[in-house]
Amino acid sequence: MAIASVIKEGATTVAASGGTDVTLVSLGIQGNKNPLIFSTDTNLATRRLAEFSVKQPAVSTSAPGGYTQARNTILVKFPKTLSNGSITVNTAKMELAYDPQTTQAEVETYCETIAQMSGTAAFMSFQKDQNLN
Repeated sequence: MAIASVIKEGATTVAASGGTDVTLVSLGIQGNKNPLIFSTDTNLATRRLAEFSVKQPAVSTSAPGGYTQARNTILVKFPKTLSNGSITVNTAKMELAYDPQTTQAEVETYCETIAQMSGTAAFMSFQKDQNLN
C-alpha cells in the first residue's frame, strides 16, 4: 500500500492486541535518560534496550513563545545476531518536539498519529523497502 494512505484522525486509542506481555525494567534514571530492558531477554548480547529521554524547554528570546521546544525521545535498540555470528544493532526512534503551550490533548493526538504511521500495514513498504510512494 502507498504511504499516501488512511489514518484514523480522532482515534481513541492505538492499542496492541494479542502477543505476550513483556515488562520494561528500568535500569535507573541517569540524568535526563531512563534506560529500560525487556524482561524476557536473557542473552546479554542480544538484549533489547529502550532509552527514554527528555529535554526541558529553555528560555529563548528568539523562540516564538519565548521558550525552546520540549523534546521527548524514545530510542529502542534491537540487537541481532547475523548469519556470520556478528551482532548488529537495529534501532527505532520516535521524537516528539512541542511548544510548552501545547495541550495534553494535542500531544496525545500527535502520538496517536505517529503510532499509526509507524506501525500499520499501510506504511510497511516505506519501513521495509524505503518506498516513498
